[in-house]
Amino acid sequence: MSAQKIKTSWFALVLCIAWLTALACVPASAFAANYSEYGDKVVHAVEMGGSEDNIRLAHAACTVSYSRRVWHGGGYDGTNLWMDVFHDTLPGNKWVRACEVNVAAIVRWTGIDPTYPVYAGKLLDYARKSDKWDYLGYWDEDESKLLPGDILAYYGGTVNGKKITGLHVCMYVGNDIITDVYNAYVKGTDGDVGKPVSGAKYVSAHSGGGNLKNKRNGIGGSGAPSMDTARTAYAKGIYHKGLYHIIRLKGAVNSESALKAIAARKTIDDGLYKLSLANASSKKLDVKNASTKSGTSMQLNSSKQRASQRWRFVFTPDGYYRIINAASGKSLSIAGGKAKKKARIYQAKWRNVKSQKWRVVKTSKGYAISSALNKKYSLYTKGGKTKKGAALLLYKRSAAKALNWKLSPIKPSFAEGTYVITNAKSKLSLFTPAASGKPAKQVKTNTAASSQQWRIAYDEKTGSYTLQNVRSGKYLTAKGSSAKQMGYKSNKITQRWDIKKDGSCWTIRSAATGKALSIAKNSKKANAKAAVAKLKGNKTRLWSLQVVQEAIAPAPSTPSDDNLTVVTQ
Repeated sequence: MSAQKIKTSWFALVLCIAWLTALACVPASAFAANYSEYGDKVVHAVEMGGSEDNIRLAHAACTVSYSRRVWHGGGYDGTNLWMDVFHDTLPGNKWVRACEVNVAAIVRWTGIDPTYPVYAGKLLDYARKSDKWDYLGYWDEDESKLLPGDILAYYGGTVNGKKITGLHVCMYVGNDIITDVYNAYVKGTDGDVGKPVSGAKYVSAHSGGGNLKNKRNGIGGSGAPSMDTARTAYAKGIYHKGLYHIIRLKGAVNSESALKAIAARKTIDDGLYKLSLANASSKKLDVKNASTKSGTSMQLNSSKQRASQRWRFVFTPDGYYRIINAASGKSLSIAGGKAKKKARIYQAKWRNVKSQKWRVVKTSKGYAISSALNKKYSLYTKGGKTKKGAALLLYKRSAAKALNWKLSPIKPSFAEGTYVITNAKSKLSLFTPAASGKPAKQVKTNTAASSQQWRIAYDEKTGSYTLQNVRSGKYLTAKGSSAKQMGYKSNKITQRWDIKKDGSCWTIRSAATGKALSIAKNSKKANAKAAVAKLKGNKTRLWSLQVVQEAIAPAPSTPSDDNLTVVTQ
């Protein structure tokens, strides 16, 4: 070989070594993908451990894996999500079929350890010195000693005096997590190649070869991770008893402990609540202008009889709360997806990310509502103000009174049934013409007339009632200053009403605006139209409700179990 060729070869080798070294030391800021905010694709709802890192790690590994090992001949690249994760987490890395690199991509993707070594040669030494991992030595193959997220690494060794060579790295995740993730995420996606085989407990890189070209950037090779059994989790020919090292995250817990930790975080029952400041109970958490649009900010408001001041709390499987506005069906969210000082709080469609999840912690003064992203940051009024219109932001927890909230459960105020609704002032009863979209009117009371009979049903999702006319099957709907009958729509807050006792009578107020059902111009005349108006100066705001026997069979289009929030997501 000529001197020039030797010089060129050495130069190429040095460049290659430099490239590999630099790739293994890519700083955390270079990783574009982050497990906790990876679009809509990651199913946090199946995170058994919530904030327990080793459980999150196991779930992340299963999420990007095929549901079982299936041989595809010449090899294949992996699911769409896996390829996105791999290339975003390890940009420029061509070793997509390397088991050790696959595990590194998963670990870095979660954000649990952005400096986890890409190549196995540094792994054991890294684990021995790391403040994140424990090196536990050789595994004796007793699976009861493993925890989800444990990494098993094989480097070869001597068996019966014979030296065995090879390298393989895989992750133990446990059967429960594999089943959870398959049912909740992988099933029906491009990662679903059949229900995981019985006993599957590992995530392992495929060991198939081949020269399949990656369709995205021309990289060759295969190595998509899959959910495996112990038998198939190790590369063929290098499975030898007692030669796998165990590397474990510090503070790792088993699935049972993780579930107990989640259960302990449930401090209130699921249901509807009003949220008022503990030190100013007349001020309620409300959506600005009672808007139902995504992106609308939160503010304090004086107490009003409307659904935008009601919040449905739903405890999620990963140990946090989703807080849903009863009027819009949208979830309380942090702008920018980061827990930081003065972060804006707004409502948005549910994306199942941690910036939309909350901790509800009991305090001596009420409850603190903190972000799932960082429990140190809680809901707080701008400047600590308690006046009407004060904006809601995120601030670090302190002894400030404005960080504490009073949660008042919302319960039914009226018994469901079929009623005749009679105005206390005019003594005339509410009826609707047969045609849809026409205003309701008041006429001489006839309890046997189906046009004057109303089915009143409680809607648990909004804490309000629907009023359905027996004859037409249509629903009383607040339309501007009018009250009309219209077909049922599960996402129409204007079809919800609040019924409250007022002396010996009742008020019926729109859940959309808080305005009261009344008669236009306070008229006492027959055929005067029903109206929706403010309470003040309203002489026809009071109603008596007389229960009646239904004259006809139930009308069509009765409210379904569809809830407002699901429809609008």
